[in-house]
Amino acid sequence: MRLKRFWIRFRSIPAFDRLKLGCGVTAHSYDDALSILRVVVFHGKDLPLVDHVIEDVDVRTLDEKHVIPNMEPPIWRGVWFPKGFAFLVSQHPPEVVEPLVDEVQNDPQLWALLRDRELERKELEVLAQRLGKRYDLEPEAFPPLKRPTNVEAIASFLEKRFANGDNLLAAQVAGVASVRARHELGLQS
Repeated sequence: MRLKRFWIRFRSIPAFDRLKLGCGVTAHSYDDALSILRVVVFHGKDLPLVDHVIEDVDVRTLDEKHVIPNMEPPIWRGVWFPKGFAFLVSQHPPEVVEPLVDEVQNDPQLWALLRDRELERKELEVLAQRLGKRYDLEPEAFPPLKRPTNVEAIASFLEKRFANGDNLLAAQVAGVASVRARHELGLQS
């Protein structure tokens, strides 16, 4: 799975907060990027509303005075702007992640929930396209997302099944499980 660079700006960030300029994160997908930010930057709390997203951002187009000289290399999975979060994201190897995704897929109740969440996400994508809006940028125009999220459900599963509370591992397993579920459902990733 190819990594992508995302530049994400949030609404309601105070003027002098280091997140005001935005966050740079390299991830497998947009959902993976949000999961990383939720766990690493926002410590498991809900994210502020997203104001703007650039997928596959060319870092040369970012602020030359404040962002570029103060960013980590954006070549690994994780947060590269602002500094201080880059090494908090663990990139578990496939031999760790894939068996856990298999375990998730073999749990009928959890797998059904993940498939339902992917179908709901697809419905939101279709509605957003019809309205000419993005549900991540204008969530108030759409029905609220259902809980638990894929990451929350998988984190709970890993905690109960393996006594492993690693939310970063849960986010990575959720990312791979999401791709599998979408493929199984015949949805575009």
